[in-house]
Amino acid sequence: MHRIQIFRALILIFLLGGSVAGAAKVDVYSEFQKKIAKLETDLKKEKDITKKYDSFLKSYRELSDLRAKNPRQAEEKELNMSLFMDSLAFLPEKKEFQAKKCRDYKKEVTAMMQSYSKDQKEPFVERAFKVVDLICK
Repeated sequence: MHRIQIFRALILIFLLGGSVAGAAKVDVYSEFQKKIAKLETDLKKEKDITKKYDSFLKSYRELSDLRAKNPRQAEEKELNMSLFMDSLAFLPEKKEFQAKKCRDYKKEVTAMMQSYSKDQKEPFVERAFKVVDLICK
């Protein structure tokens, strides 16, 4: 091959490689919100509390994996995702979950909401409370 052909081939590889890498990038924050919305929908549809909790645990693991396997987002987005995950982190594993303790689980998230000033709203902590509420209904 001539130098010009090699140079053209390298440019083509570089351009194609860059576009493929850019296409594979995931918008973690919007994907995170979609997974929360799907979880809320699934919890509303399901009547059995055990199945609700299974759905929650599966979604929680998926959300954790999504964040772990992708690059950090902007600070505000990272904070929102962390608030949601941290607000639910105290919930037990499946074998330790008890429906009769739902009141305690709700109190735990409520306590997290009360740790902020009254004029400060944390929508992702409120969404975490909604998830716990939907599990326990």
